Amino acid sequence: MSNQSSSRAKSKLTYGYGRTLDLPFDQAVEGAREALKAEGFGLLSEIDIKQKLKEKLGVDFRNYMILGACNPAWHTRLCSRS
Repeated sequence: MSNQSSSRAKSKLTYGYGRTLDLPFDQAVEGAREALKAEGFGLLSEIDIKQKLKEKLGVDFRNYMILGACNPAWHTRLCSRS
């Protein structure tokens, strides 16, 4: 393996969005759902990573939820631009 690819493999990802809340996990997820709804977003998907890793690999993992959201009004405006 070259030095360039080796250093890339070790680098930490620097993108994304996160918040640390002083709430139980279930309350934080419910709050996120409500906040998205209040801003006009609908949930297209919910992926419970902890459950999926246990189901597929038998691995215990921390609480981790991916919420896939879409705002139909924004989507329509953006997709109708030429």
